[in-house]
Amino acid sequence: MWERFGYYVLRAALILYLTQKLRMTEEFSYALFGAFASFLYLSPLAGGLLADRCLGRKWSVIFGGLFLCAGYLTLACPGKTALYAGLAAVIVGNGLFKPNMAGMLGYLYAPTDARREGGFTLFYSGTNLGAMLAALVAGAVIARLGWPALFVTAALGCALGLLIFLFFRPWEQTRQYDLKHGVSVRGVLLSLAALLCCLGGFYGLLLTPQLGDTLILVLGGAFIFHTLRQGFRYQRQVRNNVVACHLLILYVSLLWALGQQAAMSLTIFAEMNVDRQMFGHLFAPETFQAIDPLVIILFGPLLCRLWPRLQAHKRNPGVIGKFFLGTCLMGGSCFLIPLGIRQAGLDPLSAPVWLITTYVLQGLAEIIVAPAGLTMISKLIPKEMTSAMYGVWLYSLALGNLMASRLSELTTVPGKETAANTKALFAALFSDMGIGLLAVGAILLASSRVLLPMLQPAPDDGSTE
Repeated sequence: MWERFGYYVLRAALILYLTQKLRMTEEFSYALFGAFASFLYLSPLAGGLLADRCLGRKWSVIFGGLFLCAGYLTLACPGKTALYAGLAAVIVGNGLFKPNMAGMLGYLYAPTDARREGGFTLFYSGTNLGAMLAALVAGAVIARLGWPALFVTAALGCALGLLIFLFFRPWEQTRQYDLKHGVSVRGVLLSLAALLCCLGGFYGLLLTPQLGDTLILVLGGAFIFHTLRQGFRYQRQVRNNVVACHLLILYVSLLWALGQQAAMSLTIFAEMNVDRQMFGHLFAPETFQAIDPLVIILFGPLLCRLWPRLQAHKRNPGVIGKFFLGTCLMGGSCFLIPLGIRQAGLDPLSAPVWLITTYVLQGLAEIIVAPAGLTMISKLIPKEMTSAMYGVWLYSLALGNLMASRLSELTTVPGKETAANTKALFAALFSDMGIGLLAVGAILLASSRVLLPMLQPAPDDGSTE
């Protein structure tokens, strides 16, 4: 929760920090944000491998937390050099921290335990509590204490999360699934050297976001090829599991391309084209980002109880059904933006209820899709591959952010932006995204007859041929 608080403090206001404080163009800010967010979720590909082979999950989480704290504190320093260095450190820290926390949770449950998905749902709801708090406090911290205080707040939240991790020692319950040969001093030193090299590499790539986009696609494709090849060492049903999981994970990236608009185009939309005066108070644009995690927190426990009950009556929609439902909700949310703009008529500011409802539907889609995907991995993938496959899951977020930044750039206006000349761009973009997402949802449903047999658990996922 607190590690996510730190990240979402940064995420909530980064696009505004780039455009307002550093005076970067909106087009370059979208590109930089997209490259940063994509690398943020690409880095777990290496972080999962590093944990599986050198550091183990415990030390990966600890080093990840330290890099995150250092990154946020660096961002508090003035200048663009501090900006790029801080973002690079956050990327490295997230790559170590995020996949290994999810990996630990998966091993707290037996493979056939029906509570597994409920556990991931609660885990997802807890992390979103941090996201909601971050969105609520970000605007107030900026207004009262300034931008440096915002990044210090992020560092303090992450530090608190790391202290909680060290106090409760969750690695003790999953030790038998961690490195069999233990963690060596040589392995730690080599890992740290590799991490420092990655830090410098990400710094350079953030300077040229367009080059970073190409690298994201190339490295991601290479890693997916590696995990697929690794999966083909196992018997037939496990191979089918690995292939089907990859296909569905890549499908989810299309959902994230819309969901990640929250920190990009929708933040600018909230600033330019939404009447933010409510209850006698002018709300900051980033405050609306608290709605998505609030929905996840409220509905997470309900879904946590609903899925086992449906499973007991053999009515659980399964991973494909949940992905399709999430697609319908996410796609449907797109149409609310142009509807709000049309309802406003000549007024350049639409009523806030349309943006709020958009976030509500996106939050519902996320809390249905994400735990189902994480459960799919922990249930079907051999334990030797789980950290790497959680990295592939996070790579879908990298692809989603990459696509989201490119889509957001379609809303930029040459010259001076006004509320009147941006609303038509937002209406066109979100109408097209809604139509496209519903179309791919129909394709998923049509493919279910092929995918369902591939998603059956193997009798022995540890056997190889």
